[in-house]
Amino acid sequence: ANETRYALDLPQVINWIENDGPKPKTIYDANFSPTRLHTLRTRNSAAYKGIYALLMHDETKDWLSATKIDFSTYFSETIDIHHIFPVAWCFKNGVSKDDYNCIINKTPLSSRTNRIVSGEAPSKYLLRIQKHAGVSDDEFRNILKSHVLSPELLYVDDFKNFFIDRKEKILQRIEKAMNKSIPREATQIEEGVYMDEENEEE
Repeated sequence: ANETRYALDLPQVINWIENDGPKPKTIYDANFSPTRLHTLRTRNSAAYKGIYALLMHDETKDWLSATKIDFSTYFSETIDIHHIFPVAWCFKNGVSKDDYNCIINKTPLSSRTNRIVSGEAPSKYLLRIQKHAGVSDDEFRNILKSHVLSPELLYVDDFKNFFIDRKEKILQRIEKAMNKSIPREATQIEEGVYMDEENEEE
């Protein structure tokens, strides 16, 4: 139970921070199932927030302003998590709601950028954003890459391969943060573990 874990973690974490003690057992025991990415849909989940933080730590830049997304720009640029392949486009093209609504298809963007995205295909809205941004092709592709994705898949509206590719890239970021490998063959979600994520409002 979570209450039991908290009771065990608290003294170990305090000792780790205040006395430079050994790392808490929960850090060594931590693991992450690749399938969990499919259940992370809203900011109510701690794991969702953690991945959001990882993306911003990666020198992520807003597509329109090209400014780094950090604590200051989070508020000044009105940053929020938005769909990369818009909901309207996904619905029209038969993409599963579970796929288009999970964190794999979301990224931090300013409200101004999201207004340009609208509900169109990436191949269309990216051209408009680049024109407004006034940057070269190479500069714009590097801005897109800062969001842990492959621009070439967006320009051909290839949701399937975009989804596979970005999932792998996010898993690699998580592995780096945890300093341990994540078995890719893990396909089963342990019953009850992610109930808070599966039951979130979408």
